[in-house]
Amino acid sequence: MKPHDARVFYLVLIATVAVIQIVLKVVTTVLPDIPSQVCSRITECVLLLCALFLARRTTFVQPWFGLKVEKVASRRTLLTCLLLAAGIVALFVAARLVLQQFSAAVAARPFFRTYLDIKHRRYYWFFVLVQEVLAKGVLQHGVERTLPADKWYIALPVSALVFAMLHIYHSLYYVFGAIGLALVSGVLYHRQKNVWPCFVLHFLLAFLPRCFGLK
Repeated sequence: MKPHDARVFYLVLIATVAVIQIVLKVVTTVLPDIPSQVCSRITECVLLLCALFLARRTTFVQPWFGLKVEKVASRRTLLTCLLLAAGIVALFVAARLVLQQFSAAVAARPFFRTYLDIKHRRYYWFFVLVQEVLAKGVLQHGVERTLPADKWYIALPVSALVFAMLHIYHSLYYVFGAIGLALVSGVLYHRQKNVWPCFVLHFLLAFLPRCFGLK
């Protein structure tokens, strides 16, 4: 690890956060009716440019952005993803069965429907993957590398706050939900050293509630 790389990493990170806030403030002032999804996509594009710069100029971005799974870890990663998927699906099925007994609005909705025709849901998997690559393979990985091995957890709130920024133009519920999700998935990332369990957790928790008529 080079001290110069650490300085560049943090300077680019701070500059990127500042640029995003300024750009989105201007955009939402000029176009007050712009959808929150568009603001999120703008944020992701700026962060992607930042990530590519850091990947070329420093040693702080995880190789392959955390997408590559080492052969020795492939079985553990697959099992983790399957268990997460099964647990989340079971959770939402149980929630639907309970809530439809008390809410007429929930009971009136289909028990399961994908709703791919609304709010870019058809491409949501891609947006989630981009967010996890940025939050984990770039940000959390980079912050962890600047810390002693036993202080890795300090990277969690840092990455969680930046991850929340991706949702800042949604409701307050989404912002706090993003922080909680980032903290949990940050532990997953630290243990697995790739983004795939984080992707499964993020995608299913965000995508399935509407599928089961919970919102």
